[in-house]
Amino acid sequence: MRARLSLRPREAWRHAHGLTLQQAADKVNDLGARRPGEAVSADASLMSKWERWPAASGRRPTPATLPALAAVYECEVEELLDLEDRQAMPPGELRLLQRPHDLAAPVTSEALVRSAAEESADWARWAEASNCGETPVQQLVATTRSLARDYLTHAEPVRLFHRARRLRDTAFGLLKGHQYPRQTADLYAVAGYLCTLLAWMSSDLGQLDDADTQGRTPWVCAQKADSDDLRAWVLSTRAKIAFWNGHLHAAVDHAQHGQTYRGSGTVGTLLACQQADALAQQRRMDPVTRRLGELAATAARSTLADSRPGRELQGRIEAFCRHSAPRLALSPGTLCS
Repeated sequence: MRARLSLRPREAWRHAHGLTLQQAADKVNDLGARRPGEAVSADASLMSKWERWPAASGRRPTPATLPALAAVYECEVEELLDLEDRQAMPPGELRLLQRPHDLAAPVTSEALVRSAAEESADWARWAEASNCGETPVQQLVATTRSLARDYLTHAEPVRLFHRARRLRDTAFGLLKGHQYPRQTADLYAVAGYLCTLLAWMSSDLGQLDDADTQGRTPWVCAQKADSDDLRAWVLSTRAKIAFWNGHLHAAVDHAQHGQTYRGSGTVGTLLACQQADALAQQRRMDPVTRRLGELAATAARSTLADSRPGRELQGRIEAFCRHSAPRLALSPGTLCS
């Protein structure tokens, strides 16, 4: 199977047993529970990384991991390794694995210390590696700003939707790899704004249910990026979608929630207007009057976006949202007419 399908050995053994990544991880965890002294824990993501190693996106299985996998797959440890694995594995670990059945026996202190040092060095190499430099993030931001600017003209909305989708997939692909925490936060911010754009476009194209589904994902990105600006814009987008879908109570709730985040720029004003519009539709005029009195204070808190990629993109999307229409932006289907 391995040769026929060009699989790595550990992946081939998993497929030979008909297991998904999560099912294999569950078996490893069950085995660890039965053998407390040899406990190895895993999830689907870690199983996939063990299978891909020694590729850059993989993670080297430890001397304790390989015997656990061998027990799950009912094979020998040697059968889980190929020449590429052996060439990449630290010599100390390779010596330990040459006698897998004797792992419980005492090892020399020299081999143990050397193996621990090599494990730490290997982790440091992994931690220092990144699949994304500053340039790709900056390029994503610049391209997305251009996309938002083009959308203001309402020209070829379907083509622009395709572009936004491709950019989102690029950001998602980078996030599946490994990068510095700051780069990860920036990528989550970019991905979140792109999903927000897609949700806004989906509602303008008249597909409000799909827009609502799309609008849930950028909230996850905002939480990962810890960005109040993005949180506010996501909730503004969801308020807009709920309003045009006739869900006025949800529109008010989203707008109110969004105003709890002190985002920069005009999003606070937009959220207040959205709440006022929804309340007006519900014939709740007293709250509308109160909200109008708060608009000046909300606008006064608006500040210029700073230099971080997520903030730069937020500034462009502010312009996109602000110019789409005076209040809640385009009604459903406008771009289709």
